[in-house]
Amino acid sequence: MATTATSRNTATLAAYTLGRSAGVARNVTRVSSVAGGAAVTALSGVVLGLVNARKWKRGKITGGQAIRHTARESVGMGVATGAGLAAANLVGVVSTVAMVPFLVGAIAATATQTAWNHTVKGKKHAG
Repeated sequence: MATTATSRNTATLAAYTLGRSAGVARNVTRVSSVAGGAAVTALSGVVLGLVNARKWKRGKITGGQAIRHTARESVGMGVATGAGLAAANLVGVVSTVAMVPFLVGAIAATATQTAWNHTVKGKKHAG
């Protein structure tokens, strides 16, 4: 006896498969907000340090400006990343849709970076 795929069976199978893959995606993306923020701070600190060292060697900025800019920007990126991961992890516990934690994390990271820019850099430098 041949089995035929009905639309109900196909929908059930698709829902099961998507639910399983969403669970895997949530488990893979659940990263400690502290570890993620620290990693981004370190990585962006290295990159910004190299960029600012080049500007300093060319005489475009002073050594103090290079250090302050590198520290301020890399810590800001790390804080925003940590906030985004924390929000995504919190929402990921209750959400069954894999995209929801990603969107919440992105919104939280953007909001945190904007707040960081306005408070640490000052409003005239934000943006």
